[in-house]
Amino acid sequence: MKMKEVLIYADIIDSEGVIRNNIKPWEEILQPALMQLNQQYQSCFIIPFEIVAGDAFGAVVDNLNNAISIILSIQAILSPIGVRIALVDKTIQYGIETKHFNQLQGSALWIANDSINKLKKNKMLFSACLVDERLSEILESLINLIFSIRRRWNEKTWAVSDLLQQGKTQQEIAIQLGTSQQNISRISAKNDLYLIKECEQKIFKVFEL
Repeated sequence: MKMKEVLIYADIIDSEGVIRNNIKPWEEILQPALMQLNQQYQSCFIIPFEIVAGDAFGAVVDNLNNAISIILSIQAILSPIGVRIALVDKTIQYGIETKHFNQLQGSALWIANDSINKLKKNKMLFSACLVDERLSEILESLINLIFSIRRRWNEKTWAVSDLLQQGKTQQEIAIQLGTSQQNISRISAKNDLYLIKECEQKIFKVFEL
């Protein structure tokens, strides 16, 4: 029986380089990160995240809106490790009932693999293959912009961004993080935090998240 679900497929960027740069081995970050995502978005998964082969991992999500929310969280949870992500809204012919990503078959898998290879070639971070090509282009543009900016963030910048997303003022953030409001303002400007917030709001508006 054919089933149409939303598939997320991703891989680690330069997993060997992670080791060369003395970052914690990517496996030690990836496994708990996937567990965190599976727990945080438990109700959204048809098939939760699992490692597929090497440094690739995938999941099947119940709808497009939930998939976008999860994708926006992946980069933050895996930081400082880089990740490429393909989102595919195409048919999965077989394997949904097994609840294992490795057992899936269908056009969604072929497209996802091809999308990841194109991302590697084009040095991009996100690809979307949706039924509506116009929405694919909008989503790709916004998430690639978000990912490319956030990729250079350090731990403190992520913390400031999270608090801004919660609606806290710079003064409140400064008090919570034990720093000056001027420093929070500098971090926000230097790392395009308000641009990121605006891009995410546009995504939420377009896809009614």
